[in-house]
Parts: sequence; structure tokens; C-alpha cells
Amino acid sequence: MTRPLAVLVLASILAACGDDDSVSFTLPELDTPFALLGTTSAGRPLRPSALQVVDLRPGAAPVSPTFTAGGDVDAVWAGLDTVDFPSTLGPPELSFVRSGERGARALPPLYTPHVLRVPSPPDAPEPLVPVDAGDVSLAVREERRARLDALLSDVGIDEPCRPPRTGWTVDTPRISPEAAVTARAMSDGTTVLGFVSTATVVLGVLSVDDQALAVIGAGNLRIDNGARATVRALDGAEITHPSGARLPAALSVNIDAGFTSEAQLLMWRDGRWRAEPDFVQAGLRNVRGLREVVIEGERSWCAFGASRALAQSAAIIACRALAGGPWTQVAVFDGRFGITELIEGADGTLWAIDLGGTIHRRARTATQWSIVSETAVNAGCDTLCATLGEITSSEGAFGTADGFWVAGNSAQLLRLDFVAGSFTAGVPAGIDDALFGDERPSAVAPVDFVAAHESPDGALWLATERGVLLRRDPSGTFERICRPDGFAGVEVAALASHPDGRLIMSGRPVLIARTSWTTER
Repeated sequence: MTRPLAVLVLASILAACGDDDSVSFTLPELDTPFALLGTTSAGRPLRPSALQVVDLRPGAAPVSPTFTAGGDVDAVWAGLDTVDFPSTLGPPELSFVRSGERGARALPPLYTPHVLRVPSPPDAPEPLVPVDAGDVSLAVREERRARLDALLSDVGIDEPCRPPRTGWTVDTPRISPEAAVTARAMSDGTTVLGFVSTATVVLGVLSVDDQALAVIGAGNLRIDNGARATVRALDGAEITHPSGARLPAALSVNIDAGFTSEAQLLMWRDGRWRAEPDFVQAGLRNVRGLREVVIEGERSWCAFGASRALAQSAAIIACRALAGGPWTQVAVFDGRFGITELIEGADGTLWAIDLGGTIHRRARTATQWSIVSETAVNAGCDTLCATLGEITSSEGAFGTADGFWVAGNSAQLLRLDFVAGSFTAGVPAGIDDALFGDERPSAVAPVDFVAAHESPDGALWLATERGVLLRRDPSGTFERICRPDGFAGVEVAALASHPDGRLIMSGRPVLIARTSWTTER
């Protein structure tokens, strides 16, 4: 679609001599309904106040941007399209900010960007030319691209978001763990966090009255100096710790010493967490989770993950009866990247999902696993294929689950429903309404979902590696939620919530933020 030429009057303010002249300046055609226009002194980045959105639709009011004298000037002229914006934000509503300010995000996609052919005097500006014009040499295109990047280097947009009802409170633990990678809400309102730390196993405990985060050592595992211990699973019944805190009875710990790795499982016995006998012999080197399920007719603990933390070559599920006994492998999927989730359906069917997105099924009365959905790792395509390279998070009502969410990289979100030994998978409608074009699955570098959580009100929370926090209302509406101060550029590592309405979010590096998950209306 070709749009008519737009002619703007650039008022050239010649501060040195007090003249007020004007020049007629023709802007190149753009095939977008809106455009971004910015002017600045040559060699200087644009200021937020120097940017404006121009409406190119028929009947739109003209604009009168200005060049300020004092040396040569440069300009940016580029297309903006509404398809790249969340449904609650359009180009005319953009608010420009410094790139380092709180809440700032990168500019949306720009179409056919132009700069001045060369920086020039404000009363005789050179014409605007495409940065990626095909009729000039590669060296010229590279010069224009470098100039465009420099002009836009210090500007972003004020990210649209809805604030939580009570604002955010942020804590930093007094110890120095690398991250809190998992979280669990206990019945008394306590939030337990599993840390990544060096040469020790520690939990973080945030009390219901939101006092300072307490740190509790867990177990007496021997961990070599310099090795990293990751508390990955917080499962099992609740126990009362000598400190008085309510804590989980079962913990998995991944110990990474560089080229070697090991996984241990700690169970609460006789007033302390103790390592499970012979668990190491089960072959798990990287535990992703722990579930209580029925297998071979007996209620059992099942740990799942991978054979090695690095170069994961096999996915393993190992189980033992709740009443005790040895840990044995009940599934070994060679060539897989590790099991990320184990679900027990209401009919007793077991479903295992590996890191590639493949779904494995085992009927309650069966002894063998079968593949019911294969992702397109190398070839082929089905419901779960394409952009789901690694399942990073999943949530649901486990034990008698009939469905749950899977959030992965490349902005992939699926709802899996397990009914009567079969499953269905679908992408929920509306998620693109909350994402910018450069965040969606179709983008060159879409966002990755690194944490997912379903709160007691039925809302789904999603966090990305770029620090974006999304909430899906039980009605199916997605919206962006404002992040806390200090979380700009911080990767969210875990989410948890309580029926009383609190949401807890941990970051990498370690920051612990909490708020009410109900939002203002």
C-alpha cells in the first residue's frame, strides 16, 4: 500500500542570530499507518522529548517538528504498525523515556527507517534516505545503520502495565546465594524458597507477616568447596522445623562441581533432613522435581530429571514406595533431554513430559511407557512442536490433575488437558494481545517464559527472561503487570502465591519481591 507524500514544515530556529526561517521538507513514503520522527544535533543521541509519533492516516492533523540551530543536525524517520503493539496500547499513546529509566523497554519494531543522507545544517537539511537502501555500497549502509543505532541508543518507551493493588516490597537476603529457583507456599502462609548457593544447602523462609527473610540450613550433605548446590524441588507433607517454621518434608539438591554432578534427595526423619539411601544409584544427576503418585499399584515417591546436568543424554524417572525400600528406575528415555514434569491423571494414567516437549504415557495397569506426542526436534510437526524447544515451567493441581499449563521458550504457552487416558493441547487465545510484536513467537527473538504459576484465584502468571510479568485472568484476558523497582533487567526465577492474595517473586540475582496479586480496576 502506497501512502501520499507527507510535507512537514521544519521550523529552523537559528538561535545564534535570532532569525525564524522555515524550509519545506518532504518526508519519504511509508507503508505504515504511523511513523516515528525525531531530530537532534549531529553526533548526539535523541532525547525522549525529541521523539514524536506521526499519524499518516488520511485526514490526520499535520505536525510541525523543529530543528534547533547550533551545528549540523540529524533525524530519524521510520514506520510504526499497530500490529506490533499490545491491544491496550497504540502508537499514539506511546510515552518515550530514557532507556535506563525504571519501566523502560526497547522501541517497537521500526519499518523502513531513514536518516539524513549526511548530517547537515538545520536551514538546509539533506534529504532523508533509507538506512538499508539497495542502491548504495555496503560501507554506506553500515554507516547509516551505525548512525541510526547511535541516534536511538538512549531512548525507549514507558512500558504499559497495570500496578498491583498494594505495590511491591523488595528484599535482598543477607547471605549471597546466586538465585532462588523454586518457591512453595505453605499452609500457614510461609513462603519457602530453594536457593542456589556455594558449598552449602540453604532455604529461604518468608513469614506470613512479611518480616525479613530468614535463612535455614538444610541437611548435612558433604559438598566440596566451590561446588554449587541447587535446591530444586520442595515437596512432600509439611513439617515443623525447630525454628518453628512450616517447611516441606522432601527436598532435592543438585550438586554441580563443574565437570561432575550429582543429585541427592533429602527426607525429613527424626527431626532433620536426611539423605535418601541409594538414591544416587538411581542414576539421576539433575533432579527437576518430585511427585507422589501411584505406580505399579503402590503409592510412591518419584523423582524425575536427567542422567547428567551437562550433556543430558537420558531422561530418567526413579521411584520408591512411600513405606520405604530401594530407589529403582521406572523409565529411562535414551537420547532425551530430561523429564521436566510428571503428572498423574484422575484415572491413574501417568504422563511424563521431557525437555523437548515430547509426552510419554503409562496406563495405570501398564508397565511400559509409550510416546503419544513427539515434538519436531529434527523433523515433522504436531500439536506440541515448532517453538517449544524447552519446557521451562508448569503448574497444575497435581495428584489427580486433569490439566495444566506449559510455558516454554519462544513465547510458547500451551494448555494440556488429560482426560480418560488421552490429552488435548491448545494455545490460549489472547496472549498476543499482551505482547509487543518483538516478543511474540513470530519474532526474530521472541521472549522466553522462565517462570509460570497458577494462583488460588485461577489466574495464570508468566514471567519472561526480559523481566516482563503477565497475568491471565480466569476469564482469559491477558495483561502486563508492573514490575517492582529494582527488577529492571532481573530475570524472574520463581513465583509463588497464597490464598490470602500475596504474590511472591524471586529474581536472579537474588531479589525477593512480594505484593497482592489482585490488581486495581
